[in-house]
Amino acid sequence: MPAKGRIAELRLMLRGMFALLSKMVSVCFGEYDFIIIADVPSVESMAAIAIAVAAGGAIKASKTTALVTGAQGVEALKKAATVAKTYKPAR
Repeated sequence: MPAKGRIAELRLMLRGMFALLSKMVSVCFGEYDFIIIADVPSVESMAAIAIAVAAGGAIKASKTTALVTGAQGVEALKKAATVAKTYKPAR
């Protein structure tokens, strides 16, 4: 299937999970052949997409990485300070 058709199918699948394709890079040098950046409403929706794609058998390997906004990163840093007060690493 031509790349245009694959992108259209990807958009349709994402739309079914109320997700939007933000960016697709189809020429990569390294471990993966392409990168997809999508705005997905929940981790459950992303898990459903990843499971369905993996079950289809058309891809050899995939990796899902959650991205956070700057505001979410700042909130995580604040929470990490709280956790650090009680966390004791194993020795």
